[in-house]
Amino acid sequence: MLTTLFSASSLLLLLIYPRFFIWPVVSLSLLTLSFFSIILVFPYSFPLSISSVFSFIDFLSAPLITLTLWVSSLIVIASYKILHSYKSPNLFIFIVTSLNAILLLTFCQMNIITFYFSFEASLLPTLFLILG
Repeated sequence: MLTTLFSASSLLLLLIYPRFFIWPVVSLSLLTLSFFSIILVFPYSFPLSISSVFSFIDFLSAPLITLTLWVSSLIVIASYKILHSYKSPNLFIFIVTSLNAILLLTFCQMNIITFYFSFEASLLPTLFLILG
């Protein structure tokens, strides 16, 4: 759950930093989160079943959370050229980080109905990324 909070707080950084600081701040925060999420994959480093009332991280969801953080950090790093030629790079980074936060919430769900709704919610930012 801590990774979800850090990822959601990176959305707030978009409002604070100027345009030329957004890419390094978001890429470094996502890389830091992805390095810390490697701890979730190793089951003997800490008790892996982290639970709350609505969320749960187990052996199945931990690699998916790690993969989500790694892929989203690679998306931001690979889009460096896009950020300079794109009309609104803040919107692009906002969509990527919101997709990241939604997918993290999706993989932490305990109930199948909330998993379904949060997974369907992740299709909207994906559509916005595809359409440009």
